[in-house]
Amino acid sequence: METQRTIEKLFELLELQELPLQYTGITLNNQDIDLMMIATSKNSYDLEAALKKITNIKTTVDPNANIEDERQRVYNLYMNSLTPKVDFLKNQAIRPVKKIEYLKKSGILSSEEVAMIDEIISTGNTQQEMMRKLIGSYSQNPSKLHQIYKTLRDYTPIEKTGVIGTSVEAYRNLYNQIQQNYNSITIDEEAKYGSIVLGDGTFDFDHLKKSLDFAKETGKQVRLNTLIFYQDCPEYLYQLPKNEESKRLVKQKLMDYVSATTKFIAENGYGDVVRSYDVFNELLNRFSLDGTTPYQYRGDIDQSPTLYSDFDNVKSGWLKHLEISDLCDIITEARRNLPTADFMFNDDNWLDPRKIEANKKLILEIQQYEKEHGVKLIDSIGTQMHIDNNSSKADIENMIRELSKFGLPIEITEFDIAMTKGTKGLSDFEIEILRQQKINEVYSTIEELRKECNIRGFTIWSKTNRQNFRVTLENERRIKTDEPTIESLHGGVFAENMEPKSKAYKFLLKNNFQTFNYHTHTNRCGHASISEDSEYVERARANGIKQLGFSDHIPVPELAYQDPEHQMHISEVDEYIESIRHLQAQNPDMKINVGFEVEFDPMKEQFLGELREKVDYMILGQHFVPNGNGLVKQKNNPDYPLQYADMLCKAMESGIFDIVAHPDIFMQHRDSLASEEAKRQFDDNAVVASQMICNKAKEIGIPIELNFAGIDKGQIMSDGKYSYPHPTFWKIASETGVQVLYGVDAHDPMQFDKMGWNKKIADQIIDPGKLNIVSQNYNPIEARKNNPILQELYAKGQEHATTYETNLATQLVSGMLSEFPDTTEMDDLLLVEVGKKFDQVSTAMKEEAKKIEISIAEKIEKLSADKKLSPTEMKFQLEREKQTLQHTEETHGNRQDVLNRTKQAFQYSIEIGCKSKQDVISTVSKIIEANTTKNESTREKMLASIETKQSSNEKPLQQDKPKVFAKENNTSSNNNASSGNRSSSSNSSSSGNGGFANTLSLIFIITFILGILFSLGYIFYKNIIG
Repeated sequence: METQRTIEKLFELLELQELPLQYTGITLNNQDIDLMMIATSKNSYDLEAALKKITNIKTTVDPNANIEDERQRVYNLYMNSLTPKVDFLKNQAIRPVKKIEYLKKSGILSSEEVAMIDEIISTGNTQQEMMRKLIGSYSQNPSKLHQIYKTLRDYTPIEKTGVIGTSVEAYRNLYNQIQQNYNSITIDEEAKYGSIVLGDGTFDFDHLKKSLDFAKETGKQVRLNTLIFYQDCPEYLYQLPKNEESKRLVKQKLMDYVSATTKFIAENGYGDVVRSYDVFNELLNRFSLDGTTPYQYRGDIDQSPTLYSDFDNVKSGWLKHLEISDLCDIITEARRNLPTADFMFNDDNWLDPRKIEANKKLILEIQQYEKEHGVKLIDSIGTQMHIDNNSSKADIENMIRELSKFGLPIEITEFDIAMTKGTKGLSDFEIEILRQQKINEVYSTIEELRKECNIRGFTIWSKTNRQNFRVTLENERRIKTDEPTIESLHGGVFAENMEPKSKAYKFLLKNNFQTFNYHTHTNRCGHASISEDSEYVERARANGIKQLGFSDHIPVPELAYQDPEHQMHISEVDEYIESIRHLQAQNPDMKINVGFEVEFDPMKEQFLGELREKVDYMILGQHFVPNGNGLVKQKNNPDYPLQYADMLCKAMESGIFDIVAHPDIFMQHRDSLASEEAKRQFDDNAVVASQMICNKAKEIGIPIELNFAGIDKGQIMSDGKYSYPHPTFWKIASETGVQVLYGVDAHDPMQFDKMGWNKKIADQIIDPGKLNIVSQNYNPIEARKNNPILQELYAKGQEHATTYETNLATQLVSGMLSEFPDTTEMDDLLLVEVGKKFDQVSTAMKEEAKKIEISIAEKIEKLSADKKLSPTEMKFQLEREKQTLQHTEETHGNRQDVLNRTKQAFQYSIEIGCKSKQDVISTVSKIIEANTTKNESTREKMLASIETKQSSNEKPLQQDKPKVFAKENNTSSNNNASSGNRSSSSNSSSSGNGGFANTLSLIFIITFILGILFSLGYIFYKNIIG
């Protein structure tokens, strides 16, 4: 249960965009920008414009081609230009080989030059030797050499971590995310020395310009990472001996680059685009060293590689030759060019208090330089925050408070998280839970300290689990130790489709366990969203559903008052079926079936069979237990599980149903029990009931549904369990071996997006490995064809089922006669007494219909004034209520007709001389059945039986053949005529005992008004219907 509560807490996940920060940022590299430009091209003109800026590939756009096809072709071409990062880590010679191949195909070389390059490659022993020979060949042609350097720079053959395999849709989503949720972009690498300075010492700003233009076009500001970075130092400069001469050369090289880059930005209209520059970046070793000085300025650390297991941790690059004052001189040049820009001191692993202390010394030294030279070189502090999942909230709080002591704005500049601690043996699901908890913790800490510590910005570094540079670092280590490489450390903010994990309830929501769903509703049921049927298809398809079944709540018969909040009206059936059939025609890539979700009622078995013939399948969704004209008590009833199970077993034996939906929904009434003893009794009965249901479903061969609606509702009972799916039931289901499938029970298209999430929670309730899950190709239509038991039960059930009107009439007459002794004469006196009761029931029915109409009118008035409803929702609900008002009038007329026919059948049974109450009841039933059945054989059988009864009777009759009373048309004239006939009949009868009559009247009213009671029952239980 603790796991379930933890999972539920994740729905409260804080979003970065919810934090009231000045800047919310995301990091992009050149491949991200290239691929977004391709992915978002709307036409051939856009795609051609993108290709002019992209240098990794050369191709032309066919303006006559389908833009989607052409865009995908170009996208694939770009992806094919990249080499997987892991391959490069295993063989770093791939990069120069790929670059030379690109150079040869670039078109800038003659065939002779290409042949010369091939000769150089064939005779070169090392990469360095090959490049040295190539460059030497053009020493007398600096213009051509510059062209070669520029061409080699234009191609990036190695993928940025995790890019390969990212879909065009994902990059389109990323672009949308940037547009909607971020106001700052960190441009990675394009402003660094190695990206700007070519091999001949010239500067190439084309790629930086492309990135800045992208930011400008999308209306975003930029953080440039970074002007001085130890890793960017060319190897030949790094290898120079550490002396004054080397220092002058290195400093001048770096100064020239910084000056040229900042001038380019200032002079080309990008001064307002770039909001911040990392000017001092990672000046200390990243992770602590052994000894008394765990952190040092990189330039002071011994550069003998053999001394360190992780040399990159201490490698000094530029800093080998330069002191802090030299760096300040260089950044002062940047300040001259950018007098108002924000310059940042940025570092990683500030969580270690010892590193904070070491950086304080550097910052104090820089601030002393500022005072002495009258220049501002640090405007803000950046903490990269590449953290692990064991980073505590206390450590994060301490880090931020310590950084705030510098008195400068703080930004989290490169946030990501690697789930590396304590995750061995955990499932992806469990690791993701831990990650989300840590994200919550980080964001809440930022929110708590935002004002106190002047936190102004937060930038995401790793976008997805695969696009995470820390995966590359881990794979470098693994390759050295001959371990298998990995693709994820669970560090991404986005799912692989570049949607926020939280938006789709994280990547766990992806449905990868079931390709069908047969429990889907529509707006016709009155308690689903007002979405169109097609929207359910779209979301289902998006979540991997290939077979979709619509099973909206079945309507009640015409003789029952409609409840617009819980089922469609009988008049909507044909339109509903037609709509779903139309969807199948529109979506040939899916199988789309139409069915109903049904509460079984033995009185309606024939009606259910009639609708069963119109659809593909039916699911049994028993939300209550009918009991004659009422309902079995649900609340505070310890026997309810047994009563529920008994009805479900009868329903399954009818052969009507193909799936049993939420078979454990009865468990939700456990908490209504008033005493602990009653709860124990309920629990005992629940075990028996669960066994009954599972055994019967297995015996007949139909699957039961593990329903996700209970998870969506989040109803946790006093025993700490979901009301449904409930572990008591599903443990028994696993032991029984009954077939099981999962059901979304979708009342909103977005519920399909939660399938994977709900499945993960369900797996905490019952191990799916213990369930007898149906095959991935399960289809209820095909399953029925292959289930002779089900077919036989259905055929027998329908053969003996009588119409709903027959059952109503039978029940009405039975109720009336039950007040008379068995010895009562079936004569005219009884006719008179019972005739009065028919009239009293008729009056009561009129009054009840009027009350329902008034209630609907009041609801219409209330809806019209409800400001919480959108115009679309209000229109939909008002139309539905007005339709119900009209249906109420029609239903009342139909019920009056039934009452009239039942009265006439009762009179006729007395006229032909029925001798006993049971004889009368049987005859009335046969007359009504003959009049209402659509089965001609049944009709003839009933007529023959009535005729036999009449012929064998000694009582003289006014006619020779039995009456079959035709249904009256539901018009005012006919209804009035009927009333007139009833009045005439009543007036010709003599009066009976008043008290006795009043008693019967009450019984008749309670017994007959079935539709009213069902309406009230539905309303009473509307909160439990799924």
